[in-house]
Amino acid sequence: MNLATKLTWLRIILVPLVVVFYYISATWAYILATVMFILAAVTDFFDGYIARKYNQVTNLGKFLDPIADKILVFVAFLIVLDKDAALNTHHIMTIAMGIMVVREFVIAALRQIAAANGKVIAADKLGKYKTFTQDIAIPFMLMRPVLVELWSGIDYVVFGWILISTILALVSGINYIVVNKEVFSSK
Repeated sequence: MNLATKLTWLRIILVPLVVVFYYISATWAYILATVMFILAAVTDFFDGYIARKYNQVTNLGKFLDPIADKILVFVAFLIVLDKDAALNTHHIMTIAMGIMVVREFVIAALRQIAAANGKVIAADKLGKYKTFTQDIAIPFMLMRPVLVELWSGIDYVVFGWILISTILALVSGINYIVVNKEVFSSK
């Protein structure tokens, strides 16, 4: 197993630690959960960089990397939805997460159809921007119980980043479909 794949596995291994520390409900634990999330998110950049630079791209890595990304993001959303009712006001978080989950399933299906026809659909810039904004929003979400004590306006920051990442999820999802529409008509 090469270094890039080990980093992808590290991202998956860090997810349960994020969950455990988040549910401890202490300032130090929220900070640790957030640090673990950020560390996991950073591995997403480095595993791809290392794989390309050092020719360590493998089928396992191509399969595991997007799964690790989804596990990290969706588990973080789920634990915040479960524990922080203030963030789920008017079900904004549930709607945002629903949009993001549907987008990921549609794009995964699109990629699977393309792969069956010998075509690879790589991540585009909009998809990378979506991931980046999620990776900014989630640490704010995880730290919200601590930050709200320091500044009551933190919810505006959290909702702003969630709105941006949800819009990017929609736009990038539509873009993937439009740019790759021929996949749906192939035999």
